[in-house]
Amino acid sequence: MKKKIIPIILLMMIGLLASCGETSYDPAEISMESDQCHTCYMGIEDLEAASQTLLADGTPRIFDDIGCMLMYLQDTTDDVEVSYVVDYNSGDWNDLSNAYFVHDESIQTPMSYGFIAFSSEQEAEEYMTASGQGNLFTSDEITAIDTASLEEWYRGHSEERHGEDEEHEDDGNDA
Repeated sequence: MKKKIIPIILLMMIGLLASCGETSYDPAEISMESDQCHTCYMGIEDLEAASQTLLADGTPRIFDDIGCMLMYLQDTTDDVEVSYVVDYNSGDWNDLSNAYFVHDESIQTPMSYGFIAFSSEQEAEEYMTASGQGNLFTSDEITAIDTASLEEWYRGHSEERHGEDEEHEDDGNDA
């Protein structure tokens, strides 16, 4: 009897040890106190706008804006296993490959790229109808966006906002 039980116990132990080594590709928890965007190095200020990728070894790459993640995905040589975005309506993590995106310059996001994600095409279209703004993108379309022009747009938009801030400061000094 003992001779039969020992191999079974050994097989069970090997199975348990093997399962402990499996890499999890579940979305990583994000800390607003300590995490920062892998692309722009800004702190994570808005969890609803955050996104992330998980590398094949399970290492997370956190982003404060979908636009930052898109730039990373196009420029990286890392072995990315899965990417996640936050669903605009539910606040839940959604696999990038299953998401639909709305883009509009007037949509407020941390780095002003103006992308928000939805779990269904219908939800994205409902948002566009209700808000009267935006262009719809699938995951394939959004990952194919020319990030050089995206980055150029962001730089121009950022300089424009910085200039507005200076004008407001000047207005305050003249009063």
